[in-house]
Amino acid sequence: MNPFNYNRMHAYAKHRAKWSKCTRCEISCRVKSFFRANGNRCDYLFVGEAPGPSESVVGRPMVGQSGKLLDSLLAEVSMKNYIITNVIACYPKGDENGFRLPSKQEIANCKERLDEFVEIVRPRWYISLGKVAKANPPTGTSYHLELDHPSFIVRSGGVDSLVYRRNKHKLISFMEKTGDGKPAEKILKPI
Repeated sequence: MNPFNYNRMHAYAKHRAKWSKCTRCEISCRVKSFFRANGNRCDYLFVGEAPGPSESVVGRPMVGQSGKLLDSLLAEVSMKNYIITNVIACYPKGDENGFRLPSKQEIANCKERLDEFVEIVRPRWYISLGKVAKANPPTGTSYHLELDHPSFIVRSGGVDSLVYRRNKHKLISFMEKTGDGKPAEKILKPI
């Protein structure tokens, strides 16, 4: 194993051990959702709002219906070397409908964890998934691209929706500008 990857994996393990014991919030949970990765480096850091019920069981972000949609989008544009995390690590249970957006206090309580994570992964680009992530970027990153949250895309009709195609177009255009994408005309259908 290359020393860089070993050092980063060690840093990940320390980060997870430290923050898995966090009890700063009323919503503090036993299983926290930290991150999931594709590739051995972090060119793109995708940040969502908070774990949902599926993520709180598995301990990784974006593994439910919204995550499957995001995976489809990233596969369609041949995205590699990315990491997905959330603004907060615990599931903010809501009313009988389940999920609710994280409160300002919950976001503030988890800010140090997110900033520490960014220091470990050192992303080249920050991509927010939804308004909560756009409004609360990690320290050390600058806003580069905002996509709709995958749950909104699911509610808007999923992969067949105009919202999905608009987000796909934004992501492809961004990848081309950063030098990591295929020419858009080869994989884009007109909107």
